[in-house]
Amino acid sequence: MAFMSLVRFYHNGWIQEQFLESAFHFKYFGFHWVSVAEPTVLYGLFFLLMVSALCVAFGLLYRITSVLFFVLFTYFELLDATYYLNHYYFISCCAFLLIFLPAHHAFSLDQKLFGWKPKKEVAAWTIYALRIQFTLLYFFAGIAKIQPDWLLEAMPLSIWLKARTDLPLIGPLLDYEATAYLMSWGGMLFDVLAGFLLLIPKTRTFTWIMAAVFHGLTAIIFPQIGVFPYVMIVGTLVYFPWKNLTHRIPSTSSNKQIAHPLIQSIVPYVLSLYFILQVIVPLRHHLYSGNLFWHEQGFRFSWRVMLMEKAGYCEFEVVDTAGNRRTMVRPSDQLNPQQEKMMATQPDMILQYAHYLNREYSKSWQTEVEIYAHCWCSLNGRGSTPYINSDINLAKEKDSFSPKTWILPFE
Repeated sequence: MAFMSLVRFYHNGWIQEQFLESAFHFKYFGFHWVSVAEPTVLYGLFFLLMVSALCVAFGLLYRITSVLFFVLFTYFELLDATYYLNHYYFISCCAFLLIFLPAHHAFSLDQKLFGWKPKKEVAAWTIYALRIQFTLLYFFAGIAKIQPDWLLEAMPLSIWLKARTDLPLIGPLLDYEATAYLMSWGGMLFDVLAGFLLLIPKTRTFTWIMAAVFHGLTAIIFPQIGVFPYVMIVGTLVYFPWKNLTHRIPSTSSNKQIAHPLIQSIVPYVLSLYFILQVIVPLRHHLYSGNLFWHEQGFRFSWRVMLMEKAGYCEFEVVDTAGNRRTMVRPSDQLNPQQEKMMATQPDMILQYAHYLNREYSKSWQTEVEIYAHCWCSLNGRGSTPYINSDINLAKEKDSFSPKTWILPFE
């Protein structure tokens, strides 16, 4: 599935559009040092990423290519926060887990190359690691839907479904208000329960069928979310036991795979810390007051999938404090449409762009400047209201995990 996603990415020309044509890139906090390589190197790294995806899939030099895939996929994900998607983050998470799993101990080319005897059983944690990852995704995605807009107003589904009434067969049904409420409540209940029901043998098959239908409909109605529904349909097969298949592989050779004692000793601690973070990170938004969907502090990496419709407009005022010179800057002059759209509704990106303007104009005007943002934002169909305190000089504000006091409160 990762390989298919990469082929789609290359075919659509997104390497050029997203990374090479833009002069400015928004960064994740703590990862400003990740930069876009030269075009030839960047394309080379992308093709190496595609090759590593196939190698992992077929179990070729697995221990090397699994690490390579995780590092390269995460590198491309970190190049620009504009294009953050939950399913990119999810693939990085699964890729990290695969580094530690014995996925090449059966049905792999490594067996053929090194004459390994396929294992008929593995330690239980190697199976449950991936199952827990999927269960956490479902659970937190469901918990995130327990909020007034989603359950009481059927927002933003009411907006999105009415825009898809042209679909054959199901299109007319999407125009009903009841459909939005049914999908809102059904989606919440399914996400909260699905991961746990997939763990129970008696409910596993029925739940997987429901998951396939659920994700299939999502792919049809919301094609803009890409391959994520298909990743979930295929990925949740990890809940099923496949022990009978490995018994069909004949082999008389000895298995010479011996893990290094140091690696064996640290893996439990690494994975324990990893899953502790997987629980803590989606809950970090409770450290901030106010409406999460408005200020978005603690929003990313928390499995909040398609929960809001947010639109905004932002322009910046540059003031030369020494010479009383000022100018208005429209982000469209430096950013592509997608960058401008995402920046106008995400405070950390607004701050990053303000710092970028501060550097550029301080150099150009040869003096210290102040940057003020004039932004308006609309959330889930409400009227547009001021978003950023336009009296605060953003050039002096620093990004951190502390509450951003320059975001105006949600009304």
